[in-house]
Amino acid sequence: MEREATKKITITRAPEFLVVHFKRFSASHTEKARKVRTPIEFPLHGLDLGPFVLPPTTQEDEDYIIAHAKDGPVQLEALKADPAMNGPYIYNAYAVMRHIGSTLSSGHYIAMVKDKFRGCWRQFNDERVTDFDPANLGRNDRLQNEQAYIVFYERERASGGRY
Repeated sequence: MEREATKKITITRAPEFLVVHFKRFSASHTEKARKVRTPIEFPLHGLDLGPFVLPPTTQEDEDYIIAHAKDGPVQLEALKADPAMNGPYIYNAYAVMRHIGSTLSSGHYIAMVKDKFRGCWRQFNDERVTDFDPANLGRNDRLQNEQAYIVFYERERASGGRY
C-alpha cells in the first residue's frame, strides 16, 4: 500500500571534510544506466549545515547524562569539547569533479581544485592545467552545472582554531 511519507536526516557529528556525490546515472530493471543532466545549484562558499545538525544539548540533556551515563561528567565534558559536535557548521568548496560524457562506461573526468597557497582555482584536464576564477566563468562553464559530479568541502575553523 502506498503512503505519503517524509524522510528526515539529522547529522550528529560534523566532519572536517565533506564529500557530496550527485547521482548522475539512473537505471531501472528494464533499462540500462542513463546520464542524469539536471543542473544542481550548490554554494562554493558558506554551505551552512547548521539546520541539519543535531541541536546543542539542553540543560535537561546534560543532567540526564550526568545522572545516568557511566562517568557522566567526563562524558559530558568530552561531548562539549568535541569539535564535530559543536558549531559553526560552515563549509567551503575546495574541489569539484566533473563528468563529461553520456554513459556510465564512457566519458571524461576533469578536476577543478582551489589552490590554497596561490589563492586561485585550477582546472586539471589530462595534461592541461589552467588557472581560473569561478566568478569570471560564463553560465555554461560555471562549476555548478550539469557536469558537476562530486563536490569536496572543508569546514571553516571557528575562532580559536577549532571547527
